[in-house]
Amino acid sequence: MVDEFRVVGLNHQTAPVELRESLVKAIGPADDALKRLASVAEECVVLSTCNRLEVYLRPGLGIDPLVHLAPNSPESIRPHIYDHRGADGITHLMEVTASLNSLVIGETQILGQVRDAYEQARVQGTVGKLFHAVFQSSLEAAKDIHSTTGLAHGHVSVGSVAVDLCRQVWERIDDRRIVLVGSGTMGTLVLDALLDAGARNITLTSRTRANADALAGKKGAAVIDWEHWHEILGDADVIVTAVDAPEPILDRARLAPFIKARGYRPLLIVDISLPRNVATDVDDLNGVYRHDLDGLGEIIRENSRDREQEAHEGHSILARHAAKLLARLEAPDHAHLFRDLDQRCDTILEAEFERIKHQLPEDQHEVVREAMRRMGNKMLHPLRAHGPEVTTDSEHLRKLFLGNKT
Repeated sequence: MVDEFRVVGLNHQTAPVELRESLVKAIGPADDALKRLASVAEECVVLSTCNRLEVYLRPGLGIDPLVHLAPNSPESIRPHIYDHRGADGITHLMEVTASLNSLVIGETQILGQVRDAYEQARVQGTVGKLFHAVFQSSLEAAKDIHSTTGLAHGHVSVGSVAVDLCRQVWERIDDRRIVLVGSGTMGTLVLDALLDAGARNITLTSRTRANADALAGKKGAAVIDWEHWHEILGDADVIVTAVDAPEPILDRARLAPFIKARGYRPLLIVDISLPRNVATDVDDLNGVYRHDLDGLGEIIRENSRDREQEAHEGHSILARHAAKLLARLEAPDHAHLFRDLDQRCDTILEAEFERIKHQLPEDQHEVVREAMRRMGNKMLHPLRAHGPEVTTDSEHLRKLFLGNKT
């Protein structure tokens, strides 16, 4: 069963943001992707984040996920795709869930994203026995690593990187005018990081005004309607975008009219979305400094160097969880043995009952038969509960309790 587990995908380590973006667009919503995969795989999960797109499936042999998910994707994508199978695939999932494979080592958002992807697949009916065991073990391993190491401590996150970028341009950010586009999970993380760093002039916008109002009310930020946020581009010093949108929400044509009015003051744009929210043509404008997810990589790597020891400890913990899971998955299935034991016990008890029933009043036959059945179940219970822990050799148990019967 373990050999049937497979993960196919690409991430920030194997493909530039342009290719990741094109594949995300080609595949479309995860719900639709799961439906297409379900026609060729018994189990499947789709994990799509701003830094990775991964497809988990079983059985994976002989299946080309790209053919089913993105038949029109360019061949140039294939050299950037990794394909892990069996134990390697399971270890990869554990590393991803524990953020040991993340752009930001130690960030905790990926744990929730893996959990959500698993739950989405479970609701759609594409999770079975193997995936349930593997994903639950991965989530448990991640929680263990985060709670027993310093990997998740501190403020290494995409939000903190946005703050670092601001400080590269301005010594202080408390007087900078910041526009935050997006009120979801990533937007909230960025807002928290900015507030912790002392930012005080933050305007929030979201396609859902109620969400923006709720978040801004908790954090003390201002709110502007989605239809009007472009009107304040001339005043902004920093724009952070974190919106799930298929096409850019900001480009050169929309931004250019504000450049001269700004007096060519620096405008820092941090785009943490995939697909990207900001078109690359804004790079041609004077004073505009755009950073997307790939552009954040060097700062993140610098901030993550002091976590190398915690990451090493995390890998050690993960190895123990992986070994435990693999041992459990590769252990023999004792179900057939226990079925045979139940049948053998029933046969013996029924033979004994037939031998003594003529000595019993007829109205006591069923009472005695039921009592004998309960005794047999109690005798077999310890074996059912602990037999696999005592020995993984089903044949040894079979010979011990069933003699030469097979």
